[in-house]
Amino acid sequence: MHLPRWTAALLCATLGPLAVAAPLRLAPVEVDIQKLTSIDYQQGKELPKEIRDLDGKEIVISGYMQSQAVRDTDTILIISDSCQCTGTPLPHHFVRVKLDQKTNYKPGQLTFTGKFSVGEELEDGFVTSIYRLAGRFF
Repeated sequence: MHLPRWTAALLCATLGPLAVAAPLRLAPVEVDIQKLTSIDYQQGKELPKEIRDLDGKEIVISGYMQSQAVRDTDTILIISDSCQCTGTPLPHHFVRVKLDQKTNYKPGQLTFTGKFSVGEELEDGFVTSIYRLAGRFF
């Protein structure tokens, strides 16, 4: 978040130079993957407002890495449980994560943080995802 010059000058004059040395950041919003993946989804139908409102926000979310073909990649799918079902899950049953590093499959629940995108993403007329996250895990 950038402050207008007059605001930064006022803060410096009032609180000293450290007042604007670090940019202000909002804490990431905690998101429950079960809430995302349990919606009644129909292609073309508007998603619930509470989910649409997460678009563009920094979030924290926990889930399980889908194990299929996860080898030296920076794009993974996270799902709500560790069933490790085969095949591609339905578009509303996962969050596609674009990581800031390459990874291999990691068992167990992981926590991810980053910028969240919500909305149907189409490829050749098919919805390939509705939830996307650009970030990292820890």
